Amino acid sequence: MGEPKNHHYVSRCHIKNFFNKTEKKIYLFDKLKDNFYFSESSKNIFSENYLNSRLDNGIIDNTTLERELQVKFEDHFNRITELIEDFDTNILKNNEETIKALYRLTLYGLIGDLRNPNHKKEKDDFLKSVLDKLIEISANELSAQIQQQRNEYDKTKYINGLNYFEIATIHLEKMGELDFTIYIINSDDIFLLPDTSSICYKAKINEYFNPDIYEKAMVGIPLTSKIYIHAESKKLPNTSNRVIRINGNDNKIVAAINKDIYEQSFKTVAACDESKLSVIINKIKGSV
Repeated sequence: MGEPKNHHYVSRCHIKNFFNKTEKKIYLFDKLKDNFYFSESSKNIFSENYLNSRLDNGIIDNTTLERELQVKFEDHFNRITELIEDFDTNILKNNEETIKALYRLTLYGLIGDLRNPNHKKEKDDFLKSVLDKLIEISANELSAQIQQQRNEYDKTKYINGLNYFEIATIHLEKMGELDFTIYIINSDDIFLLPDTSSICYKAKINEYFNPDIYEKAMVGIPLTSKIYIHAESKKLPNTSNRVIRINGNDNKIVAAINKDIYEQSFKTVAACDESKLSVIINKIKGSV
């Protein structure tokens, strides 16, 4: 088997949790094109060729980041889903395996935006623009060295000078201990899936010399169309572990979560139901 070239920025194991198993389709909305469409496969949605390729000692490496995502996150995803789907209301107090699963899911959520091609391009363009300015103002020898590095960056689609698990771990360490709220829909409402896998909220949770530093303090992961996990740092006030069961239709909590998912998505959101996706999107657009 050859090296993987089509790299997902939302993992396929996650996408499959939003597939309509009866209709064998997943429904999507493109914010930029204002377009509804569907797919019969997870293979070519939320993906891009060579998204995670990077240069390693002059050789293009298509596999390291993909393998990292698989080993650290994707190999655990189905088990995490099963644990959370099968729990009772006291699970957050007495089930160590589920708590560990929620922490791993939070790690996955913390890098959701970093995997998206829009985020990668924005960061790469900024770095390259800085290097271009340095090339212009530097002495000949230094300018040539910077230009050489600049040329190296152009050999791959994105620079990808990071390790996902390492970045996620750093964010989690800064958040500290977490409390979790699990939202479970028992009605006809559904959660959307963003092209960032998760949504994040920043707050002042650590003390620095600069008092205006905001860091990721809350992470929301729509695990399935009926389950949403909200993780928050215990450094925030009034946090607790809890389960919220949603029994009525057109619930305001679900609507608010879906609105945040829509707004934090770069381009696309997905859902398991065509008509419900249309209703959700039209309500969000009508409220803007």
